[in-house]
Amino acid sequence: MFSFFRKKYETGLLLDPRSLVEKEKDYKAEEVVCFAPVEWKEKPQNEWRKFEIFNQNGAGSCVANAVSKVLGIENYLEENKFVRLSARDIYSRRANKPNVGMWFQDACEIAKNYGATLEQLMPSEGTNEQQANDNSDRKPSFELIAKIYKAKNYFVLPFDIDKIASIISTGKGVLLGFSFYIDEWDRPMPVILKDNPPYFHALTGVDYFLYNGVKAILIEDSWGRSRGIDGQRIITEDWFQKRCIGAYYFEDLSNLEILNSQLEKPQYEFKNDLIFGTRNYDVAQPQRCLGYLKDENGYLFPLATPPTAYFGHITQNAVKRYQKIKGLPITGRVNFATRGNLNLDFKK
Repeated sequence: MFSFFRKKYETGLLLDPRSLVEKEKDYKAEEVVCFAPVEWKEKPQNEWRKFEIFNQNGAGSCVANAVSKVLGIENYLEENKFVRLSARDIYSRRANKPNVGMWFQDACEIAKNYGATLEQLMPSEGTNEQQANDNSDRKPSFELIAKIYKAKNYFVLPFDIDKIASIISTGKGVLLGFSFYIDEWDRPMPVILKDNPPYFHALTGVDYFLYNGVKAILIEDSWGRSRGIDGQRIITEDWFQKRCIGAYYFEDLSNLEILNSQLEKPQYEFKNDLIFGTRNYDVAQPQRCLGYLKDENGYLFPLATPPTAYFGHITQNAVKRYQKIKGLPITGRVNFATRGNLNLDFKK
């Protein structure tokens, strides 16, 4: 039995405090991504996607292990080579150290700000909690190497198995969190046995398919190859819907901006103020218009097709950049003055 599951407060994945949950609104994938539909079909086991299986041993470092794997998959997409990165490099930087476990957003911020160095430089495989906390062997050269593997941006995904599969279909790994009881989880295909599970765990979604006619996500755990199906598990849709408590992935916004260069100049008359949190047709218009404009950092808004019509953090920042260009008060709101300038630029 893994020591960090003996008590509820020693769970490896920590539920984000309210301040972080509220902040998740700033990183919703629905603001910039239109999820492509996927084809669900049976897939033989010899075709299942697979990467190196990690073993966190007795440490509460499941979140760091999952993040380091997703960063390694990002490198695989860029260079066709999976790189094993150090979960300890991430885990030993966590905000709640020395307490056991980690928050998803904390790990994503560390991945974005620092990256993770190579596993052979700061070994994390099979470390216990005390060893996983130790960063005394981190050297400045290791930190420079870690920056090579930094995440660009991270986004929160809805708890929707089709949308998760849509991201995985692009080749990416997805950070997933689940609640469970040990006896229902520690098997090749977890089942629901009872309510109110006390434990929380993070892992990596790497593939999707129909399994005996049921939609399923294939995950890779960090409990070693002796668990599940050689370290992998099948998460069926019903279990996913009942137990999923977190879903994140990494994206480079510049990868989305290729659509902006193909955009013809929009035409629209802005009549209504728009603020953070709004979700309606009117929001799609400033997204489209701001996706047409650039500043010194590139396009103001990374355009999805069609625009998502959700006014979140990314749209707010795009409005601020536009206000800066125009010499307006930087509020992040599409207010009277901002509407006036947008109308001068885009009105029919």
